[in-house]
Amino acid sequence: HFSNPFVDIIEFIIARNQSVKQVLPDLTRILSIILLFTVTLFLFFSKDTSGSEKLTRVFFLLIMLLAVYLRWNELVQMAGSLIDGDARGYYRYGEKMDLFSQQGFYSAQFEKREPLYILIVKLFFFIFGVSGTHLRLVSFLFSLVTIYLTYKVGRVWFNEVVGLTAACILAVHPYLIQLSSRGLRAEWFASLVLLFVYY
Repeated sequence: HFSNPFVDIIEFIIARNQSVKQVLPDLTRILSIILLFTVTLFLFFSKDTSGSEKLTRVFFLLIMLLAVYLRWNELVQMAGSLIDGDARGYYRYGEKMDLFSQQGFYSAQFEKREPLYILIVKLFFFIFGVSGTHLRLVSFLFSLVTIYLTYKVGRVWFNEVVGLTAACILAVHPYLIQLSSRGLRAEWFASLVLLFVYY
């Protein structure tokens, strides 16, 4: 277990003043390098695709990178701050779940909460450590999955333009950007619905 109770206590007590921040990498530089590398590789080594298909892929890549950038900045701003009441419930259940105990998956006794989301939170805690910021990371990831699946559904049901437009709207919508760093299950639920619709 990678839990650091000292960091959790500091996050909980001092976060009201926004004075404790988890150190997160500078994503602007990382995304710039990824964008340059990916676009260069794609444009030079994909000779079998048409010009419009190349342009569509580049637009989709730009939309996803913009979504990552905006959501990462929100995550950096929220890192170390006090999590919402509902998110605290997921935090407690994820911390309490012991997959290797006699009760296993049901060890958290999560009552009416969504057990699969709590399992995902537990896996994130196991990999990254127990922290409110790592709970927020779950929402961040599924927010990006939601944008990707929205593009896929729009493309399959309608056309490329509808898929790109819908993905772009989700990528820059202020409420969805804010929601992506709260640690709630909204993005997970949206991803499941879109997967159901797509398949």
